[in-house]
Amino acid sequence: MTAPAAPKPHFRSVGAFVERWLLPTLAGKRAAAGGGSGRVWCPEWWRHPQVAVRLTALWLTWEAARASGTADAMSTWWLHHADPHLRVLCDADNGPMYRCTTRHHDLPPYPSEPVPPGWFDDE
Repeated sequence: MTAPAAPKPHFRSVGAFVERWLLPTLAGKRAAAGGGSGRVWCPEWWRHPQVAVRLTALWLTWEAARASGTADAMSTWWLHHADPHLRVLCDADNGPMYRCTTRHHDLPPYPSEPVPPGWFDDE
């Protein structure tokens, strides 16, 4: 017996999810360009790797919650996924978009020394 096919996603990409669902839904929270109340949003959010990765995780878990058909799935998504990620992403003091107000500003990556050969090998 084969497993049932996964439901088709409602949105075709993280960009579509963010632009057509997430940002319009958050409009009342004022997590927009320019910040306010300790929140900030970069209009070029996709240029921030941490933001893109976290929003992709939010999109995929939103799709799973939507497809689950359970009564509390979306509430659980907000409490355990959206709220914690958005607190980090929109933090005007320490979040990955903290330098962005009305336009994007690149941030330098954390410094790193080359990893010694064999450091992560399990063998």
